[in-house]
Amino acid sequence: MLFPADAKGLHALLGRPTPEPPTPERIYRPYASLFPLVERKGELRALLAQKQISPGYIWSGQIGMVGGGVEESDRDDLAAALREWEEETSLRPEALDVLGDLGWFPSALADATLHVFAALWDGGGDPRPDEKEIARLIETPLEALIHTHQERGYAGADGESLGERLVYPIEEGVIWGVTARATHALLERLLGGSR
Repeated sequence: MLFPADAKGLHALLGRPTPEPPTPERIYRPYASLFPLVERKGELRALLAQKQISPGYIWSGQIGMVGGGVEESDRDDLAAALREWEEETSLRPEALDVLGDLGWFPSALADATLHVFAALWDGGGDPRPDEKEIARLIETPLEALIHTHQERGYAGADGESLGERLVYPIEEGVIWGVTARATHALLERLLGGSR
């Protein structure tokens, strides 16, 4: 493994100062998402969600992150991300150790700006995805994402500048768009690169 699977080591890699928020004119509808990692038998895995296939749903069938719109009742974006975690997975936020703030990622498709946080899930509990939104939860090895990241020349590059060619194929489908940009930011931090 290229980096530690324990929370202390991951905090050191991902716990950099919070990135600057986008200017108000660059914020669309505010969303908040989690990019959880989980350790399984000494291997870090990313926990992603395949969205339900539903006509008219902009994320229909896509592989993405757990998250959703920030509500007025949410204390802040992190509180919104943790609320969405519980709503969409039926797992308590206490099962997470928030590792760091990956930043804000605009999505023209959803006319939204996603504020994404990396977290370490303790792997406990019995996740039951919200059937209205999530078809299934997917665990994919972080090493496979790193391999793609390096093999395709994404390492050290600015995720935004890679545009549509920034994709991470996995066994269950393809990570693209805003989720690919958040994946890129996470991997760059873990590998010691730029944001």
